[in-house]
Amino acid sequence: MAKVKDITPKYDLIALKYKVVLPDNTGFGTQIGGLGTRLASTVSESINASGELVSNVVNSKLDTSTNEILGDFTFGGVGAIKMITDADNGLWISPTGILAKKAGATTLAITTGGDVTLVGTITATTGSIGGWTISSNAIYLDGSTDSDSSGMASSDYPFYAGKKYVDRATAPFRVTPDGALTATSATITGTINISNPSDIDGSTITNDSSWTDDTTADTAIANADTAQTAADDAQGDATTALNSLTDIALDSKITPVEKLTLLPIWGAILAEKITIDAQADVYSVSKVSYGTA
Repeated sequence: MAKVKDITPKYDLIALKYKVVLPDNTGFGTQIGGLGTRLASTVSESINASGELVSNVVNSKLDTSTNEILGDFTFGGVGAIKMITDADNGLWISPTGILAKKAGATTLAITTGGDVTLVGTITATTGSIGGWTISSNAIYLDGSTDSDSSGMASSDYPFYAGKKYVDRATAPFRVTPDGALTATSATITGTINISNPSDIDGSTITNDSSWTDDTTADTAIANADTAQTAADDAQGDATTALNSLTDIALDSKITPVEKLTLLPIWGAILAEKITIDAQADVYSVSKVSYGTA
């Protein structure tokens, strides 16, 4: 007689509208093929019903307990990280550099070559830029020699040149916050206005034309104006005299001296005319031509 195979169910079957109970590690329904055949119990312990991690993930790449990403990592096909609110606002990090935008305008750009474009305020109390040292109250360049050193120290010498920072108090060119200027050598062109000329020590001025204060200069100008007036008057008198000499030389003009000589003669001519007119009347001779001659 042939042996009959036992086909008694090994599992308790319950109506599907309720549930199916399967013991663990039986190989049926205990593994999820889409998650690399991970046990369902393992996944349920790590992810809650909302799809959130319920325990920290710690491995060579990621540590969620310390909020760190470990080792080399890549986001996306080109390794870009985006922290943005929209296409015009946010921060982009990629293998080519860092880019920040606000309202569509680039506010920060840093290339992998080290070039930086920045819109906004830079605040720094220490550091250096192009060889210039930055401190909390000064920006200065200490060159290889004093002659190529200069700086700006707001507390004592806002401008100085010709000395290193530590020796700025003896720099050949320096200006204090009060406006006191020291310059051991200067070439100045144009007008210089001095409010207190008396404060200048004239003994130290060695230029060729010396110098004078405003009062002396004003007096000299007034004297020059007086001399000019006198010269103008003399010129007028000389012109009058020259005109008189010219008149004497002309035959068509009678000078005052000549008038004194001719006046008696003119008087005699007038007296003779009276006599001639009377005789003309006696002899009925016309006087028209004679009177208009």
